[in-house]
Amino acid sequence: MDEARVRSRVQALKCERGVSMAELLVFMMMLLFVLAAGMTLLIVAVKSQPQISDRNFAIQDGRVLQERFARELRQSSLVEQAPAPTSSSITFDTYVRRTQCGGGVETDPTKPAIACKVTYTCTAGACHRTEAPLPGRPGTTATEQLVSGLSSSAVFAYSPDSANPDYVMMRLVFPAEGGDDAVTLEDGVDLRNR
Repeated sequence: MDEARVRSRVQALKCERGVSMAELLVFMMMLLFVLAAGMTLLIVAVKSQPQISDRNFAIQDGRVLQERFARELRQSSLVEQAPAPTSSSITFDTYVRRTQCGGGVETDPTKPAIACKVTYTCTAGACHRTEAPLPGRPGTTATEQLVSGLSSSAVFAYSPDSANPDYVMMRLVFPAEGGDDAVTLEDGVDLRNR
């Protein structure tokens, strides 16, 4: 019985064929095409990553700006009428955690927030925040850019109108880039302290 098994095994091995040169070449060409396509996708992904990251950072900055704007406007006591609020600018008196207006952040939790004049201005695709002391109070004026890359400087809308607003809406529009859709961030603030 062992002899029969051995013969059948030898016969099976004699019948098995190897891989021909043509089959080997076709396999290698297919493998090269798959590797080339994978490398192309990898190179495209690596090259586009910085642009995607920059756009994501700008959108995140927009979200932070809206949160800060909403918080400060809710704490405000007066929306300035001179200069009148526009679609690209608004000025109001609010409370901030600073050592003095335009100064450093107050780290002592026992000290109260101080009243300052804050102006948000959006022009040329960027929004800036200016903090200044109220008349007759100590402090300096400081301006910082909070977000860039906007497609419009028309950011603020007022209801019922800018002369007597009860509601202020902030709309940040980031333009479409490289096949991406435009991103719009909207938030509004009910002026409850009036």
